[in-house]
Amino acid sequence: MDAVATAAVGDLSGLEPGQARAVGSLARALLAQAAAFCSHPQEPSAWAVTDPLVLQSLGQGSAALAVPIADLLVPRYPGLTERLNLDGAAILDVGTGVAALALAFAHRFPHATVAGIDVWEPALELARTNVSRAGLRGRVKVCQQDVSTLTDTDAFDLVWFAGPFIPTVILDDSLCRVAR
Repeated sequence: MDAVATAAVGDLSGLEPGQARAVGSLARALLAQAAAFCSHPQEPSAWAVTDPLVLQSLGQGSAALAVPIADLLVPRYPGLTERLNLDGAAILDVGTGVAALALAFAHRFPHATVAGIDVWEPALELARTNVSRAGLRGRVKVCQQDVSTLTDTDAFDLVWFAGPFIPTVILDDSLCRVAR
């Protein structure tokens, strides 16, 4: 099996444990999604997926983004690292899914609150469970909301916006709403 994995994605021996978990989660998600498609080819693809294994695996893969965001992107903005480490800091996770990235942000920035919004109720159901299991209901809130209806102004210090997953017809308006 190691030979197959190495042939498919290359040598993974140099990865840190968190990186290896992220690669494993993504591989499980893609395999589970392919298996679900094979079992039910009549169902639409993409975010019509309701299989908890696929949703959780994709979420765990996305949680790995918290480290490069915190360590590489946030420091590029003067004062943002300090702001995110103060009480009252707020982060928005657009397209939160199962809230894996929102939870990773909450761990990475322990003084911040995190709001996660998504339109996909099957993922949000898992998100609520994940937040509760993590013991972070006081700091991480998830709700069903379309980003195109976001009305907050000056509410967040950091926003994760998964642009490739936002429908093109609402993308420009949604980016303007997030920028406010």
